[in-house]
Amino acid sequence: MARTKKRGAGPSHVLITPDHAGNLVGVDPHKQTLTATVIDPRGGILAGEHFRVSGEGHRALEAWARQFGAIARWGLRAPRAGGVTRRCS
Repeated sequence: MARTKKRGAGPSHVLITPDHAGNLVGVDPHKQTLTATVIDPRGGILAGEHFRVSGEGHRALEAWARQFGAIARWGLRAPRAGGVTRRCS
């Protein structure tokens, strides 16, 4: 009997509860760039952008993400952990 591999924690309660209203920012880190996507509370993609891996790039990413409204959660893809997404906040 084949075993199915569970990937990630599954759907987040954050996207549907009013007490955690806000956007989700997903970040996929690479060697020289960070790829980020902002998702609204209903699951719609608001925007995506690339940033350099540096102090300036991290600050730019945060400022860019905040322009779309309140942020409920940040998520970080962990490629060395088999592509599992980690909840950061």
